[in-house]
Amino acid sequence: KRFNAETLDTEIGVTGQYDIFKNLLDANVNINANDLYSTTTALGLTAVKGSIDSQITMAGHIANPEVKAKVLGNNLALESVSINDLEFEGSINSFGHAEIKRLIIKDQDLVIDVKGSADVFEKGFKIKDVVNANMLVSGQNINPKRFFEPADIKIDQEYLNSLINFNLNVDVDYANNASMDKINFYDKQIPVKNINADIDFGKKEIEIKLEKIVGLNASLDIVKNLYHAGINFNHSDLAPLFEFAGIKGIKTHIDGQINAKGNIPANIHPALTQDLIKELYEAQGKISLNADVKGSFKEPEFVALVDLSNINYDLSHLGINIANLNSSIKATGDKININTLSADINEGHLRLAGNVGLKDYKIQDCKLIVFADSLDIPIPSKTGAKKSIFMEKFDSDLNINLQYDKIASKSPAVLSEKAIPIKHVMADLNLNEPNLNDLYFSVLLDKTTDLKASFDPENSVYDLKLKFNKTLLTPIFKMAGLDEIRGSINGYATSKGKLNLDLPKEMMEGLKQTTGKVAFRADIKGSLEKPDFDAVITLSGIDYSIPQAKVTISNLNGKIKLLKDELEIENIAADIDKGSLNIKGKIGLKDYKPVKGNIQFKGNHIALELPDMATIEFNHDLVFSGTREKSDLSGTFQMIKGEYYKDFTFDLAEAMGDKKRETSISEAKSDTGIAMIENTSLNIDVDYNDPFVVDNNLVFILVEPNVNISGTATNPVITGRARIIEGTIMYQKKEFQIEKGIIDFVDPYKIDPDINLAAKTEIRNWTITLKVSGKKDNLKFQLFSNPKETHEDILSLLIVGKTTKELGKGGGGSYTNILTDKASNIIGESVEESTPLDSFKVGYDDSGSQSSNVSVSLGKKLSKRMEVKYLMETRDEETVHTNAAEYKILENVMLKAFNDSKGDFGTEVTFKLEFR
Repeated sequence: KRFNAETLDTEIGVTGQYDIFKNLLDANVNINANDLYSTTTALGLTAVKGSIDSQITMAGHIANPEVKAKVLGNNLALESVSINDLEFEGSINSFGHAEIKRLIIKDQDLVIDVKGSADVFEKGFKIKDVVNANMLVSGQNINPKRFFEPADIKIDQEYLNSLINFNLNVDVDYANNASMDKINFYDKQIPVKNINADIDFGKKEIEIKLEKIVGLNASLDIVKNLYHAGINFNHSDLAPLFEFAGIKGIKTHIDGQINAKGNIPANIHPALTQDLIKELYEAQGKISLNADVKGSFKEPEFVALVDLSNINYDLSHLGINIANLNSSIKATGDKININTLSADINEGHLRLAGNVGLKDYKIQDCKLIVFADSLDIPIPSKTGAKKSIFMEKFDSDLNINLQYDKIASKSPAVLSEKAIPIKHVMADLNLNEPNLNDLYFSVLLDKTTDLKASFDPENSVYDLKLKFNKTLLTPIFKMAGLDEIRGSINGYATSKGKLNLDLPKEMMEGLKQTTGKVAFRADIKGSLEKPDFDAVITLSGIDYSIPQAKVTISNLNGKIKLLKDELEIENIAADIDKGSLNIKGKIGLKDYKPVKGNIQFKGNHIALELPDMATIEFNHDLVFSGTREKSDLSGTFQMIKGEYYKDFTFDLAEAMGDKKRETSISEAKSDTGIAMIENTSLNIDVDYNDPFVVDNNLVFILVEPNVNISGTATNPVITGRARIIEGTIMYQKKEFQIEKGIIDFVDPYKIDPDINLAAKTEIRNWTITLKVSGKKDNLKFQLFSNPKETHEDILSLLIVGKTTKELGKGGGGSYTNILTDKASNIIGESVEESTPLDSFKVGYDDSGSQSSNVSVSLGKKLSKRMEVKYLMETRDEETVHTNAAEYKILENVMLKAFNDSKGDFGTEVTFKLEFR
């Protein structure tokens, strides 16, 4: 009559009696477990935490007893799922009818409530052939995120962070022989017969209805970053869905609803940027879908209607505003028909109509008619400048035909290995034909695709016509790796408009003035990786100008032939102003890169002008030959006439720099990084017809060059002689007539001319000669006079027009001091007025030494306290250059740092004290 079992945390009590003659049972079972964890682990079961208190009663015949149960649970936990409270009360009567009076699960604010009943058993606990069940299930504040650990499911936890409430009434008929078959979707009947879907951008709502199955609706609130979703069942029959999934023997009907709300997850998809989400939220209008479906997935039959109504969509991040988008689209198994899709795009309008023919749900043919006017298409700009293509008119009528074979699965195609889809090209460019002032461009591809276009560079206006005449699309599909698709295209597309682009002004100005024709013909074979060209470019009567060089090129004619292994220039000839230029030769190619060549450049009376610097007219006959490893540029350069007229500008930094002679040719070597240029040796003879003129603020000279340019393209060397046949030099505002001038280039390793020049001037009864000799970085200046005078008297004559003796007749001070002061005042004022110098001083010293010393000092103030100075002086017939910097620490304290050309350097601190 009583049985008790007790452990440390669990107590089991059984009371009751059993009549063995009548097979009647009357029993009570009580189970109380304060710690399920210790009990379940001891029994080798999955660990469960918490406590339960249960009562089970059984009464009646042993074959069909009535069973009642009550269970209370607290703080239950199984792995990651926890339940604060569990209440269960249920029973099974003697007729096999099961009833759940109460099943309540609570955890914090989560509540799940289940009630229901089912006819389960016949006599002897035999399960009925068909189990009929009815369940009432409700739930509140269910957050799926609480039931999954991040490692248990490969999905962002933010997608599960929502609250779900539901209230469902479920009727189920479950056959005892229910089964699940192997699924073949192609043979399955489509379970949904009618689909209705509506998207209302204004209300931010989406509604989908699957006939007799389910209705779905959702809304978004981007401002609050919230979504609401609902699923409604109205006596929904789920049997077709079970049958579609291969499950037999189950019939289910559901009434009720499921509601969910939560935050919209961030970064739903990389393409859904914040700008795009905002633009979608601000859109207006409706999209409606109504579809009737029948048949199997293998042979479906459907009629679908899609209506777009007054859609407004502002793609502000692209500069595109779509308004009043309307269309009606009808789709069946063999055709998609578009009934005039129309929209306002920015300030323009777009209309589209057409149909798509289908076979086995693959596109077989397509006809599209597109018309647009005043369509302004923006082009993204890194600088933020407004750029666009304005289509004043666009019109097209295209027919596309396609055929399919079964598309086999294969590895992705390597694009470079694919055959070039275009085999023949004919292109012509007519530049500003007379009375038209436009650029005309025409291209014919494989004799089937004809493009004609014109462009007005003055107004940036274009006109384009494109025509397809049974143009094969098969080569393009093969190039994309779709060998199973074949097709062709017929029709036309035309467009007129304006390019609102920031095109380079120099290029546009050049295009306006350019005339002539360019023709291109090519036969193409091979792949993109290994192409095989047979192409010819023909230039006919091209005229254009180069404003920067003030050069006009006219009557440019010739041909360029391009083969797989050779580029040939066939006598390209042009007139350059009053001169002419001819180019001809061949360049050997390997993988379309130059490997060797022989090209002749011949010019006659070529005139070039370097603005504000020089003009030159010349002939040349040059030949470039060789390979990438070793090449040669040789020939003749004959100067017809030339003039350099840029004035000399005094450069303080250069005057004060510490010049050093170059000791190694490697110091001057230039590295261009282009092997063919660096490895090109030079051998060019330079001759002249008329002397070269240098006419500026310092000199007027006529130079006769007779030199040779050798070395390399990056480090040229000049050898030979340039003779100054006549001219004048300005020195101390005195004009010297040149009597002798020779510039010898004798260094075979670098350009380092040896200068030898003599010039004379007349001052009263004296003839003064100036001689300049030496290298460019160490020139020696000498003064002589006839009648012979001392150096100081010559300098005095040049500066003030009098000898030192004549200056001394006035008395008061030595002659040299008078000369020095006078020279310093005259020269200093002149130099300071004409240059950025702040000081210029001349000094003279003949105190007791065998030779007189002359000094010239130049200074420039960099600030109120800092001044830099350059001093040139003669010490015992030796010229010494000194660089110095002076900094005024205090009003009467000066810090000076210096170094000179003799190698001396040091610092000085000067204290200045005045007595008055």
